[in-house]
Amino acid sequence: MAPSATQVETAPKQFNAFRIPNKLVGSSQSVTHYVPLQLSGILEEYDQKELTPLFGTVFPNINLAEILHSPERDEKIRDLVITISQRGVCVFPGQADLTIEDQKLLGRKLGELTYRPHTSGLAIHPLNQTTMPDGSVDVELTILARDPSKKLVLQAGFSQSKVKKQSHADGWHTDNSFEFYDILSEPYQKFLEGLTATFMPPGHSPSRIVDRIWPGSRGSPENIGPELHASHPAVRTNPVTGWKYVYAMGHHHEAFDGLGDIENKMIIEYMDRLVTENHQLQ
Repeated sequence: MAPSATQVETAPKQFNAFRIPNKLVGSSQSVTHYVPLQLSGILEEYDQKELTPLFGTVFPNINLAEILHSPERDEKIRDLVITISQRGVCVFPGQADLTIEDQKLLGRKLGELTYRPHTSGLAIHPLNQTTMPDGSVDVELTILARDPSKKLVLQAGFSQSKVKKQSHADGWHTDNSFEFYDILSEPYQKFLEGLTATFMPPGHSPSRIVDRIWPGSRGSPENIGPELHASHPAVRTNPVTGWKYVYAMGHHHEAFDGLGDIENKMIIEYMDRLVTENHQLQ
C-alpha cells in the first residue's frame, strides 16, 4: 500500500532501480524523502505498445471501467500511475464504457494512491464549468471551450471577432520533460535547479475574469482568486519515479524569476529548440 500524502518515509540504504539507472535518486546512506514507487507487474496481463522507445505507452485492449469496479482496482491503478509517470503519457483507446463519474474516480485514484497532497482534489477550471443535460453545473468537468467567455485568453493571432474553431487537431500534445533534463549538460542542469519560474496564462488580466471566475478554491486551497499567478521551481523531482524533470516549460510559463528580459528570451528560445529539434522528446 502506498504511503499517505503526508507521510515521509525513510529510504533503505538500497532499493531497486528502474529501467533507466541515470534517473534514479538514491544514496548509499539512509536519507529521508519520498521513496520512488515500484511496479508490481499486475498490468502485464494487458497488451502494451510503446509509442517511442523513450516515451508513451498504448494499452490497446484495457477496459478502464472494468478495472475501476474490480477487486484489484487500487493495485492496478497504482501501477498505471507509475507507468504514466515513467512513460510521460499513456493512451487507452476505445473506452466506450467509461462514464463521467468513472473518469472522476480514476482521476482521484491516480492521486490518492501515490503522493498527492491530501488537501488536493480534482482541478476546477477558473471559467469553464460544464452544464449537464439536466441543467446542473458540474464544476469538475471541463470540455473544449468553443464559447469565448469560457476561455482564459484568446488563441494567438485571433481577435474577438475571429475566434479559431477547435477540432480534434487541437487535442493534447506532450513532451518528455525527464528526457529533456537528461540531455542538458550537468552545469546547465545545476543552473536551472537554482531558478524559480513564474506561470500565468499569456496576456492574462485578473480584471477580465473577476466577475465570472469560479468563487471557491479550484482543487487545492492555494488555488483561489483571479490572479492565476504562481511561482514554482524550474526543476522538480517526481516523487513517484524519483526522476528530476524540467518544470519551467509550456504555454503558461511566463519567465524565469530574477533574470532580465534578454536572458529569459535566450533561455526560453534555447529550450524550445531542444524540444522541437529532438524527436525523442515529443
